[in-house]
Amino acid sequence: MYSAAGVDYQRSHDLLKAKKWHKADEETWAVMCHALSKPVAK
Repeated sequence: MYSAAGVDYQRSHDLLKAKKWHKADEETWAVMCHALSKPVAK
């Protein structure tokens, strides 16, 4: 699953589908940081 900007959200989507909410949040944050060329800060 890619956004209009070409960001792949498939792993986040899969985690949400599996009801792994916390892991999905972490993955989405990491993908967003990557898309913005920012370091992943937790």
